[in-house]
Amino acid sequence: MILLLFTLAVATQAPDSVRQVRYERVLKQATDSLDGVRGAAAAFRTDLHSASSELVLVRAARVHTGCRGAETALLQVDTLLAGGVYSRAAASEQARLRSATAELRRVLGRCQREWTVSRSPTPIMADSLRAWGPYRTAQLDSALRRYLASLRGFMKKAALRKPAVS
Repeated sequence: MILLLFTLAVATQAPDSVRQVRYERVLKQATDSLDGVRGAAAAFRTDLHSASSELVLVRAARVHTGCRGAETALLQVDTLLAGGVYSRAAASEQARLRSATAELRRVLGRCQREWTVSRSPTPIMADSLRAWGPYRTAQLDSALRRYLASLRGFMKKAALRKPAVS
């Protein structure tokens, strides 16, 4: 009889713990991808005025790649959040995170378009990136910080394990 009660208790907890692990995993992957974008943007700004045109173009390509990867990770977050409310206690934070996810996906789509390096790049393209790159990376960093604040708010309210602070 005790074994049966124990088995029932474990069985009723399993879906919640599996769901929690899935949420934590997907949200951590998204956070890691966003950290990659932030790193690529920071690297782009490093010694920008003295960097060669080739190096500027390589760094721009890394920003582009980072934005593409982060958008893929956010698609998984969006799919996860669309699957239903995680908990009633975190419903409003989940709605805010879902909205923030859609907004950041738009920002990352723009990032991919703006940071595309053509197959035959020119020194003029590198000069253009030098001119507007710092402004765009600052905008991107601001959007990432806003999103991560929404993500952490949801995770706190949902009692999910937070990813490392970035």
